Amino acid sequence: MAINTQNNPLKGKNCVLSFEVKDKTFAKDAKVTFSYIPDREIVKQNDFCTFVQSIQSKDCVETFANQVIEQFYNEALPFYTKLELKVKHPNTGEVQYLKVVKKQPNYTIPEEIRDLI
Repeated sequence: MAINTQNNPLKGKNCVLSFEVKDKTFAKDAKVTFSYIPDREIVKQNDFCTFVQSIQSKDCVETFANQVIEQFYNEALPFYTKLELKVKHPNTGEVQYLKVVKKQPNYTIPEEIRDLI
């Protein structure tokens, strides 16, 4: 599924956009926290939620996280993306955390927004 993007109304300004999605189709207590620094395009929260819930590769946490961040990065072309995933195993109760970061080559996070990431 393609991600709906639109022109960034804050182009030229430093900002961080963040979403949180609880995805019950992946695991009962899965929580996806996603932050990004947009470049030319932004993604609305509803569109991001729909995109996450449409992902079919939910057989393992790593595959799911990689598919989310890669597809988002390729379609929205942000300066920086960070995905944090928390999943509670339904049988053992074990909690798994995963953090994946991707950024444009040579991009440095501006000092004024570093604490927001």
